[in-house]
Amino acid sequence: MEYFATDDISPNEIKINRKLQVEHILPQRKPKKNPQEFTDEERKDSIYKLGNLTLLYGRKNIQASNKSFSEKMEIYQNKDGLRTCFESTQRIYQFYTPWNPDELKNRQNEMIKKINEKLDIF
Repeated sequence: MEYFATDDISPNEIKINRKLQVEHILPQRKPKKNPQEFTDEERKDSIYKLGNLTLLYGRKNIQASNKSFSEKMEIYQNKDGLRTCFESTQRIYQFYTPWNPDELKNRQNEMIKKINEKLDIF
């Protein structure tokens, strides 16, 4: 999906190495600060869904760790004066605020639609 996020006919290579990590937007453990708008049951059901996952390089993922959505948005956008390079992650703070079960579902549906359009598998 990341390769098809722009109109670049020859997108940059995404290096698959240990620096590339899958980030859980809704953290795996409940944050202490600014709890998310998810019940315990919704949290349990949402953690590993496609719509809750995005790409980050290790440094940003470490910074985001188990923080709340609002704290993560700051990290994705501008921590250390750098924003994430992944278009799919940038879309989260551009289109999916606040982060709640409905927005997670909307993002997941959008992702599935894009995957289907590009791979024609569904």
